[in-house]
Amino acid sequence: REFGLDFPLVKLSKEDYAWHVEAAAAQAALTIGEATGDGGKAGKSPYRSVRDYHAAYASKSTTPTEVLQKLLNFINETDSVLRCIQEVDYRGSFLSAAESTKRWRKGESLSIWDGVPVMLKPVEDIKG
Repeated sequence: REFGLDFPLVKLSKEDYAWHVEAAAAQAALTIGEATGDGGKAGKSPYRSVRDYHAAYASKSTTPTEVLQKLLNFINETDSVLRCIQEVDYRGSFLSAAESTKRWRKGESLSIWDGVPVMLKPVEDIKG
């Protein structure tokens, strides 16, 4: 129990090690900032906040539909390695993004969250 370790470290097989290297490379290759089109330039973090999306939509530099398409491309490019997405409601996502894009074009967004992509754990009830 040196250094407070309760479990011994297990040496990875060559296959498992290769998988982890590939997963790390996939994560490093694309960040959410790159996926949404600004290359992480909006701030110090490569990840976008609700305020970042709101500002981008308000300035008309992008739309919820464009962001959704880029995020789905990001998921399709990385999830075969990362395996963290269980299900994507493509139809519902595109319908929601299209409706949000229309509201933003009219200057009638519902709230700061309008058009912000959200991922939920599959145990969450998202209808009703």
